[in-house]
Amino acid sequence: MITKGIQITIFVRDQEKAKTFYTEKLGFVVCDEEEFAPGWNYLTVAPQRENEMKLELVQAETREEKQLIGKQAAVTVLKAFFNESFTIPNPVEASSDGTSLLPYSGTSLTIGGELNKLATNIAHGRDTAGVHWRFDGVEGLKLGERVAIEIFRNYQETYNEKFEGFSLTRFDGTKITI
Repeated sequence: MITKGIQITIFVRDQEKAKTFYTEKLGFVVCDEEEFAPGWNYLTVAPQRENEMKLELVQAETREEKQLIGKQAAVTVLKAFFNESFTIPNPVEASSDGTSLLPYSGTSLTIGGELNKLATNIAHGRDTAGVHWRFDGVEGLKLGERVAIEIFRNYQETYNEKFEGFSLTRFDGTKITI
């Protein structure tokens, strides 16, 4: 898990909605928020304020930036933020009629397992919607993971401090250290 020394830019469709998602759904905190020019806001979030690892949420403006939304290896990046083996306390699930939440009684849920499910569900959702072939979704997960790993490896070369590295689990279950 990365604990300091890096900022990763993620292009988003709506910066305010992304901020709400990261803070209210994932429990991140806003680290920096400043308007540099009309329509150009600098916004960073992190799992905790003292964490030097930040995500910069950038409003996608150009056609090229908009094409990057959702294709930025986000799950692998999130794995670098969190302890993947952390067990989620008191999980809930929807009732059979979908009107209430009930305590989840299945096997333990971990951050890493849930992030993998999230990535897979998004890929399969795009397949089902006819955006991609199933093969594209599977290969897209692998490609995004490779991109994120290379970004982290390249960043480590820029540190002035001694970098001890961190580990994460790939989609195929192998652990790697960067």
